[in-house]
Amino acid sequence: MAADAFEEDDRPWESPGAVRRDCAPHRAHLIRLLVKASEVCAALSICILGLPAALGLVIAAVAWRVANSDLKKMAAGLMDPNGRTETSRCLQSASTAMGLNLLIGVAWTFILLALVAK
Repeated sequence: MAADAFEEDDRPWESPGAVRRDCAPHRAHLIRLLVKASEVCAALSICILGLPAALGLVIAAVAWRVANSDLKKMAAGLMDPNGRTETSRCLQSASTAMGLNLLIGVAWTFILLALVAK
């Protein structure tokens, strides 16, 4: 009887809804901070000749990559799944921020080329 009790408690993290205690913590707050920094770069690039758009594009790409990696780790059970919803939102926001920074950067490039060509 003691052996049966030991076998049941041997892997409690495998029970439905349980999370391993040794899994990595989620990084949703860091990813959200990166996305916000990218959005600030996009807003600043509207006013400052599009220069921060390049930095914002890089930051958004890093945020997208980290979010995508974290979601894969959560699916594999290697990372705390409590941040899955926020990480998914951050992944979508990072994609939007990349597009916005790219759009603003390209627009400023065409504007500056048109001014130089005159």
